[in-house]
Amino acid sequence: MSPDFTISIDEFHSGFRLSESETAVLELQVAKDSDAVRARTMLAGYYFHKFGRSSSSTNKNIGASHVLWFVQNLPDTPFLKLPIYLLTADTPSDEAIQNEWQLLVASECSSTILENAAQYFKPKNPNKSISLIEQAVRLDPTNARLLELLSDLYAYVAAKELETDIYVSKSVSALEAYIYKEENTQRKITAIARLAELARESHNLPLAKQSVALGLELSQAKLESKITIDAIHSLQTTRGLIFLDEGNVSEAVKALESSQPIAKTPVFSSFGPQFALANELLKLGEKEAVCIYLNCCLKVWKNGRVNIVLWLLEIKLGRKPVLRT
Repeated sequence: MSPDFTISIDEFHSGFRLSESETAVLELQVAKDSDAVRARTMLAGYYFHKFGRSSSSTNKNIGASHVLWFVQNLPDTPFLKLPIYLLTADTPSDEAIQNEWQLLVASECSSTILENAAQYFKPKNPNKSISLIEQAVRLDPTNARLLELLSDLYAYVAAKELETDIYVSKSVSALEAYIYKEENTQRKITAIARLAELARESHNLPLAKQSVALGLELSQAKLESKITIDAIHSLQTTRGLIFLDEGNVSEAVKALESSQPIAKTPVFSSFGPQFALANELLKLGEKEAVCIYLNCCLKVWKNGRVNIVLWLLEIKLGRKPVLRT
């Protein structure tokens, strides 16, 4: 049985809102009927949301037992694509879950199961995750999302400084393939912004420049989208860093001005704006440009307002604070 994606994810997320009394009722339902999929899905969501980053071993153990049931009975369940290992790590069920995934991927299975297994192994064995997604891509070569995931995994390994250059290069190649196949313009723009970053990190400035130009061109048709606003911010930041790589400070300052957050978006509100370009320009003494940029950031990054005010004060006093989210 393959559960419907929308229903499964929605029910998993609905578990986030369960009360303790509602949870107890669902646990009784599962105790009477072990195949109560909807109840188990909501319970998995409840324990993941409430105890995924908790040290409450009893509750984590209960939640992990529900995850184990899904891996054993419905391994293509969509919520298993999420970082469910946050709930199951260091529980008695963790080893059993890993063993179940090992058995599943050793036999003929779907690209969905390979993807779910890859997500589970990511923190402890990222290279195995890469191998599983590479296998999934061969099995389902038209699935653009798998290429994006593969690129993310390569970048994840690169960030851990394990053969960095090799994996950044592989991440770039996978992302290029994803962009070629992706039909949704907004997702394409976001991916192009990421490609520009990766290309610059791998010292491929021609590809980085080409990606920035293409991303900004495509963005013109979607300027009202908050997703596009985030992408333009990223693209202009990369554009400015490229100018600095080439020693063109004046154009980098213009790019910082163009990268200014112009509206509140979920990304700006939660994670804050990018500061890589502003930091480099501050080191070069471009205080006025950086202060103007920080004042724009004040309007969109609620959680960072105290930090920004302190940075502005430090800059006014002649210091060069390190700007970070």
